Amino acid sequence: MLFNPKDIVVEIIETVNVSDELVFNVAQLHKKGYVIALDDYDFESKWEVFFPYISIIKVDIEQVTFTQIEGLKKRLLSTNSHIKIIAERIETNQQYQQFKALAIDYYQGYFFTNPK
Repeated sequence: MLFNPKDIVVEIIETVNVSDELVFNVAQLHKKGYVIALDDYDFESKWEVFFPYISIIKVDIEQVTFTQIEGLKKRLLSTNSHIKIIAERIETNQQYQQFKALAIDYYQGYFFTNPK
């Protein structure tokens, strides 16, 4: 609670153990206005408990299939979900165009810029 909710995004990383305590804490952060992101979403059902509280799902396009991401996008659209998708590890124009055609919300990767 040291940070203003408008200044940060809290990420739930893929290596955490899902527990009742974690879900409770995420729900509390959500109630206080924090933006919650689910990092490196792997489509395991254990993460679904966070869907009411998260605003962003980050998917590593090298770790999951295009078909999985397409299905997630359709599911979120069909449920009028507020959750946005970030496609991580976009390395080529072809990848960017493929996910742009799918109307992914945000993109991240070396295609856009390399670290300096």
